[in-house]
Amino acid sequence: MDYQIETDLITIPKSGEYLYLSEHIETGLRAFLVRNVFHQGKMVKEGKATIESIILEVEFIEHPLQSESHKQSVEMYKARGYKVKEALATAY
Repeated sequence: MDYQIETDLITIPKSGEYLYLSEHIETGLRAFLVRNVFHQGKMVKEGKATIESIILEVEFIEHPLQSESHKQSVEMYKARGYKVKEALATAY
């Protein structure tokens, strides 16, 4: 795990969707592509469980508005031999 945050999301992103986060201390965005969604819970009693957390497995992606810290994270991934994807071109 190279990056971790705790957040309140309005909806849960699905695999293949993009997640953009604005930086709180610098200009630009962090951008991720959602790989997997994990629902973590526990059995309360036989036949009943509760979900306690939702974990998103994401990968860093490159995009035109990325922050300096995001650029550094992308370069770290490239240095490890990972292929970094680019954000989908859009009119958004």
